[in-house]
Amino acid sequence: MNRNKKEIFGVVNRNDRNFWTRIGTAFENQRDGSWNLLFDYLPASAETTIQLREPKPSEDGGEKPVQQDGNHAAPSDA
Repeated sequence: MNRNKKEIFGVVNRNDRNFWTRIGTAFENQRDGSWNLLFDYLPASAETTIQLREPKPSEDGGEKPVQQDGNHAAPSDA
């Protein structure tokens, strides 16, 4: 697993449920430790929480894709 890469999620609470959507990827800058955030989507609501998380390892040692439920993703440790 690449420790210098993280996934960016937007989390919205609706009816006491959290809905997770993967919205980008973050890479650590090796020179100064800062993070470059690459967004595929921007949250439409000011009530969206942005979370930065480690990618999940798959059984073969690579990265495991996040399971999708319609337009929402739910990380298994959330």
